[in-house]
Amino acid sequence: MSIDALLLHLEEDADREAARLRAEADARAAAHEARAEADAAKSAYGSRQDAGGGAVAPLPLAATGACGLLATAWLLTRRQPRFAPAIVREEALLIVAGLGMILAIGPNIAAGWRSALALRAEPLVETAAPSAVWVFIVVGACLSAGGIFALWRRGR
Repeated sequence: MSIDALLLHLEEDADREAARLRAEADARAAAHEARAEADAAKSAYGSRQDAGGGAVAPLPLAATGACGLLATAWLLTRRQPRFAPAIVREEALLIVAGLGMILAIGPNIAAGWRSALALRAEPLVETAAPSAVWVFIVVGACLSAGGIFALWRRGR
C-alpha cells in the first residue's frame, strides 16, 4: 500500500467520522429545540401544574374570584359593622400584605432556582426540581407572625 492510498484512506475515515459527529450533534440540537418548544407551549397554554397536582387557574378566573370576595366583604361590612370590626380588618390587611409579598416574589425565586439547576445540570439530562419546602416555611412564619401580632394587640 502506497502512502497516497494510506492518506486517501485516512481522509475518508476522517470524513465519515466528521459526518457521524455532525449527525449526532444535529440530533441533540433537534431534541433540545423540541424540548424548548414543548416547554414554551406548556407555559403559553397554561398547562402548568401547581403543587397539589391540579391545573393552575387562569388569571381572569382568579381575578374574578378575588374581586367577588372583596365585594362581598365590603358589602357585608357596610351593612353590618359587626361583620368585620376595625381590629379584624387591620389584622387581615397585614396577612394579605404578607401573602402578597410571598406571591409576588415566589415565581421569581422559583425561576431563579430552576435556572441554577439548569446551569448546574449535565447537558440534555432531565433533573427533578426539589420541592418548594421554603414556601411552606415562609407561609408558616407569616401566619405565626400574624398570630403573635393578634395576641399582642389583644393584650394591650
